Amino acid sequence: MAFMRSADCLVCSHCTGVADPNACRSTQLCSPGQSCFQRSRTTQSGTVTYDMGCMDTQICAVNLGLPIVGRSITKREKSDCQQCCSVDNCNENLCTLGSLTQSFLLFVDSRNSAVFRMDLATQSYVLIESLNPVVTNPVAIDYDYVHQNVYWTDVLSKLIVRGHVGGAGTTIIESLSSSSTADGLAIDPESRLLFYTDTGTDVIAVLNIDTRKETVIIDSGLDQPRAITLDVKQRKMYWTDWGSHPKIEVSNYDGTNRRILVDSGLQLPNAVALDPTDAVIYWADAGTAQIEKMNLDGSNRLTLSNGGSTSHYFGLAVDDHALYYTDWNRNSVMTLPKSGGTAVPFGKPAFGRLNDIHAYTGPQSNTGNNACVDGNGGCDHICLPLAGNSRTCVCQQGYTLQTNGKSCSGSASVRLTGGNSTSKGRVEVSLNGGSWGTICDDRFGPEEANIICSMLGFQRTGAIAKDKSYFGQAQSSLPIVLDDLDCIGTEGSILECSHSPLGSTDCSHNEDASVICASEGQVYLSGTDNNYQGRVEVFLNGRWGTICDDSFGQNEAKVVCGMLGFPRNGSLSRGASAFGPGVETEPIHLDNVQCAGTEASILDCQHNRVDVSDCGHSEDVGVLCQADASVKVRLTGSSSNLEGRVEISVDNGATWGTVCDDNFGTAEAGVVCAMMGFSRTGAAARGSAYYGAGSSSQNILLDDVTCTGSEYSIMQCQHSVVGTSNCAHSEDVGVTCQR
Repeated sequence: MAFMRSADCLVCSHCTGVADPNACRSTQLCSPGQSCFQRSRTTQSGTVTYDMGCMDTQICAVNLGLPIVGRSITKREKSDCQQCCSVDNCNENLCTLGSLTQSFLLFVDSRNSAVFRMDLATQSYVLIESLNPVVTNPVAIDYDYVHQNVYWTDVLSKLIVRGHVGGAGTTIIESLSSSSTADGLAIDPESRLLFYTDTGTDVIAVLNIDTRKETVIIDSGLDQPRAITLDVKQRKMYWTDWGSHPKIEVSNYDGTNRRILVDSGLQLPNAVALDPTDAVIYWADAGTAQIEKMNLDGSNRLTLSNGGSTSHYFGLAVDDHALYYTDWNRNSVMTLPKSGGTAVPFGKPAFGRLNDIHAYTGPQSNTGNNACVDGNGGCDHICLPLAGNSRTCVCQQGYTLQTNGKSCSGSASVRLTGGNSTSKGRVEVSLNGGSWGTICDDRFGPEEANIICSMLGFQRTGAIAKDKSYFGQAQSSLPIVLDDLDCIGTEGSILECSHSPLGSTDCSHNEDASVICASEGQVYLSGTDNNYQGRVEVFLNGRWGTICDDSFGQNEAKVVCGMLGFPRNGSLSRGASAFGPGVETEPIHLDNVQCAGTEASILDCQHNRVDVSDCGHSEDVGVLCQADASVKVRLTGSSSNLEGRVEISVDNGATWGTVCDDNFGTAEAGVVCAMMGFSRTGAAARGSAYYGAGSSSQNILLDDVTCTGSEYSIMQCQHSVVGTSNCAHSEDVGVTCQR
């Protein structure tokens, strides 16, 4: 190990058995390669004393080639001195390229949204990852020593996240459903398996951390499953459950041979830890404030510690010498002899709310033969090793295990509905030949859209994902089959993507996902939440781009609306980027477009050569199509087309009537303005015949109109029966719109 300054060594406080570490006045000049340490210990009389001095180890050592720092005599008591020199240079005398220590604790701090590593020998700690406190709440943690990666769950962002033990950024491994709360996590590094408990859906699931294939192992008899730990030699999992009947259970990796170890005297068994050497299970209960242990068969139950009413245990870890636990009412890691006794702080009291904790002292030796190591045990998807060199093959959700016990079969058919072509529409899916259903738009983005378009025979790139039932809601009789779909982008089928349990969703059909597949000459409307108005985007030369508003009028709008499947009559154009400018990096494909209005495609009209334009995106054109040909709206009684008395026609313009002002407010005004091609924002309602009363010969067609504000037509809002009203024309409503 080389030093950047080999001649400069640390001067450390040097005392043994002192009651107050701050009272130490003796010093010691360390040798090259040594660092300062401080260690607490409990004497036979029960008092806590401190030893400190030099030690042959590097503090804050990492294996990423980063400069690291030890604790100097003047900085030894400062918690921020655990940071690397590249952060604050708190000890310039020791900045060296270190190696990862072989014994450490990993824990998460939800109050500070951080992941830490603490050296078991020196009790010094280093920040691995600092997370965004607004959107994160890390809870469970475990370690993959094969690749030196740390995994943790985030119950706020609904994620399972991976980071390097030395700190080098994070990777999302799994996006969980919005109803999930992954409170427990355990890894078998050699089998490449990650098990987690979900108190939101009451399941225990397993994930292959290399392939990301996932399935549920146990989905019955669980009520708030919390902590989980693994016996990687016997291929068993142990977990706690703090539901209505608290208990601790055990089963094989595949959920077989399941049995209850203890179900009495428990309240909130938050934590569990396995000592494979002594064949003992430890657990911590936040309700009883006790730490207990028992043999792996449930016998010989003993209480080791009682923290009293001030304790709220959460995480628990064990090594060859001691127990380490977290307590929500303590700002430090706590330690306790495995035989029981008095708990004392371990390391600095420098943290917020500590959740789960994991102890690593090296790979477990003699884990036995693993039937899943070679060729995934012959399994198509997930191989679960069992004791005795056997294994069970399981399939990712949506697939069925075949009679050979190895192969997985499954099929997903997709179709697009609600659009006017096979290349765009609401996504509907049939799994394994079953009934058709929709996909919720939660987490639905370009990667998912590209896979769906690829399944339909279109190119895998350039697909547009649309949410909020862009192409209309499916019938209420159709189920929502998939939710929280999360794809990498290389899958051959959406079944291969991560998703919520099949049929499990918190969505309604107003969240049906839609796609627009990229094909030459395809158009869609952007900049709004609906498909009948927006900025015109066209796919040409392998890219989406916009159209300049030069010469673009009603005839050109007719052609675009016709391409989108809407009636041509009543189509309107809106220039000057009325629906917002296009992305600066995308081209303006067409300029000086001139149509007769009857062309089948905008490309059939006269226009400049593709991608030749003198426009900027401030001139991007948009269109307003008639989503409901039979319902029309106009504003009268004003000289401005932005305001007036609202009149509607429900017979395609043959007759016109007014709308009563009862319940009519900003949301309703926004819908009317949107129908006119104006902005919903800034719309205002004007009651009491503000723009004059309608003619006595006119009917008051709508009363008690109530809108959410997102409807594309006033007829989509709640209202009285058309033509039924208790109003007079003195209550005719008007609106004021903004461009």
